[in-house]
Amino acid sequence: MNVNQETLGAIDRCFVEFFSARKNPGLQFAISYRGEIVHAGSLGSRSLHPNLPMIRGTISRIASMTKSFATAAILRLRDAGLVELDARVSQIISSLALAEPFASCSLRDLMAMRLDLPDDDPWADRLLGATNEEIEPFFAMPLIRAGLGATECAYSNLSYLLLGRIIAHVSARPAMEYITEEIVRPLNLRNTIWNPSDEHKDHIATGYRVDCDPPQAESYFTCRSDGAVFGGLWSNVSDLATWLEFLRAAPGSPIAWDSVLPRASRRELWGCYSNYPAKTMSSLITGQPLNGKADYGFGLVRSIIGGVEYLSHSGGIPGYGSHMRVHTATGFGVIALGNGTYCEAALPCTSALHYLVTTLDEDLRRIPEVVHEIGMRVADFILSGASSHDDQLFSYNFWIDNLAGDFTRQVNNTLCELGALGEDVRVGAILSTSGYRGEIEFLGQRGTKKLEFRLAPHLPARVQALAWL
Repeated sequence: MNVNQETLGAIDRCFVEFFSARKNPGLQFAISYRGEIVHAGSLGSRSLHPNLPMIRGTISRIASMTKSFATAAILRLRDAGLVELDARVSQIISSLALAEPFASCSLRDLMAMRLDLPDDDPWADRLLGATNEEIEPFFAMPLIRAGLGATECAYSNLSYLLLGRIIAHVSARPAMEYITEEIVRPLNLRNTIWNPSDEHKDHIATGYRVDCDPPQAESYFTCRSDGAVFGGLWSNVSDLATWLEFLRAAPGSPIAWDSVLPRASRRELWGCYSNYPAKTMSSLITGQPLNGKADYGFGLVRSIIGGVEYLSHSGGIPGYGSHMRVHTATGFGVIALGNGTYCEAALPCTSALHYLVTTLDEDLRRIPEVVHEIGMRVADFILSGASSHDDQLFSYNFWIDNLAGDFTRQVNNTLCELGALGEDVRVGAILSTSGYRGEIEFLGQRGTKKLEFRLAPHLPARVQALAWL
């Protein structure tokens, strides 16, 4: 999909102004579309001594963006029947001494960061180079609570250090090895690595601390423990463009990706599992507020800004700062990698992608809105028992492809599976997934079920097909 040059020019200026206002030695950024880089820029230096320019292929630490790889690994293990998300952590890894709340929490709680622990970025970052023997005592030590409550995301790297030990225990392999062999290599992410080798050394960005003048090179962390899954990966913009499209889990994504993690499981990564504290910021391009509701999923943040849905995650560690973000409906994404400590790349990335999305063709911009509107009508139709034909909701082919009586029975059987006689079944999320497709989540006392709907290629918008996932 083409983006007009005026929009790209505004995005370039956004990153240039951001870079110029800060002391980061270098920054690379890229706009992606459904996994492919369509525009990119590089600013400053990947190394100051010797002075080497930042270039598009530069490999940089992605820090906490690693967390989405860790949670994808957990869901792969779950899909293989090796672990249950609602099992207590102390039951999963009984050989490890655990303090509360680790001992009694579920794996789901751990991934969603809803354990009411204090933010621990500076404390945890210096543990990136620790061994398993050095990190394990921290899991047994008494923990303080943040006082946020069980529904809030209390950002905890310590939780993901423990998650790495669980991946290793359940898979019977070191966590870094499992993620590399089962996720990174099958997706052909050639520049996504835990520790640079001679093959990559000429492409690595040196990390710098920027609270001094001139910036000083930071200590290099060699990943040695399973806990490195909280923030240890290096990558580049091309690999991350592929990763964003993998996470977006759109219909029509490569079938081979399903062997790594099925689309339905990838979609679980961006559920709304805990309330994420949205930061107040204004667009570097328009000056308009970029505030909205946000939730933490499994290693990903799902946010709604001005009715537009995004998936994202930032990364920050001594020497590096990064951000990745994708618009779930169209597949446009943005990635920025900087080699200065905590370079706050979320601000230009959020500004750039929201500006791009809201300046697309009007029909394309309205896709999520239209899909959500139809999704609400479909949800009402299903909860009412699907007993009446609605020619204003369904396209001409729907009642040809679906026999009315059979379809109604199928709907009611599904509702009864979720709750006694369909009672107490409610609608969770209604999401625009790709183009004119969407998904509705139905929640009941006995479980959850998702319904995919597809709109016909004509106006007014009508449903051409429904399918339970």
